Amino acid sequence: MDVEIFVLLKGYDDVFAQTIYSRQSYTTAQFVYGAKFRRPFAVNNEGQLVMDLKKVGEYDVAPLPTNA
Repeated sequence: MDVEIFVLLKGYDDVFAQTIYSRQSYTTAQFVYGAKFRRPFAVNNEGQLVMDLKKVGEYDVAPLPTNA
């Protein structure tokens, strides 16, 4: 069976004061089974949330649940 997932992200650009859209599609060949995304953000010493765009999309292998 051929499966394709479509993702639409909507955001707001404060600099240009406009809504931004990003569309992406993924097929089963691009799926990663048994993986978990890493958090691409952290809180710095001042308590601010900091996003590291280089980490977006990184993942680690995660155990799949078994039917025991």
